[in-house]
Amino acid sequence: MFTDQSASSLALETNRRTASYHPSIWSNSFIVSNSPDDEKILALKDQQLEDLKKEVRRELIATASNSSE
Repeated sequence: MFTDQSASSLALETNRRTASYHPSIWSNSFIVSNSPDDEKILALKDQQLEDLKKEVRRELIATASNSSE
């Protein structure tokens, strides 16, 4: 397929650009997740969510019982 001449001319024609990109602004801190502090915050948010669900249920029941009277 390639002769010695065509292979050498192809190698000469291949002129690759260098990539001189700026360093990324993203550090590993954005990749790493679920640190112990995050887990504490998540547990607190879950508890707040459950408390709010209970409060909404109580209010709905109270509204339903008041409207049936």
